[in-house]
Amino acid sequence: MMEKIEFSPIGAVTEASGPAPGEERFFDRRETIRICPEYVKGLTDLGPGDRIMVLFHFHLSKDYDLITYARGWQKETGVFNSHSPRRPNGIGVTEVTIVSVDGGVLVVDGGDLLPGTPILDIKPCMKSAV
Repeated sequence: MMEKIEFSPIGAVTEASGPAPGEERFFDRRETIRICPEYVKGLTDLGPGDRIMVLFHFHLSKDYDLITYARGWQKETGVFNSHSPRRPNGIGVTEVTIVSVDGGVLVVDGGDLLPGTPILDIKPCMKSAV
């Protein structure tokens, strides 16, 4: 048995607007993320137009399924081959574009986050080598 791993959020989603996750055009969303004061310095050099990956916890999903229905493919598949929120560790990732950074407040476009979602980490998207 592997040892248990625990995470502490670095922030949380405070606002989200646009279609709800699961709706047809849910990536047409805008979210506001508030970073905890002790982590704000980590946002240095991030700015409007930057693409980032936001790692988060699916805090509303309390259980998981190893086989899930993938709506995009219209078939059942393994949870690790899907974006289902019903996952063994409830970890999600979404790629977004930064609209603004003001102190510890990030406004981003294109995610699938809900108000109250705990943020675990932020990473820059790697630029293509081609």
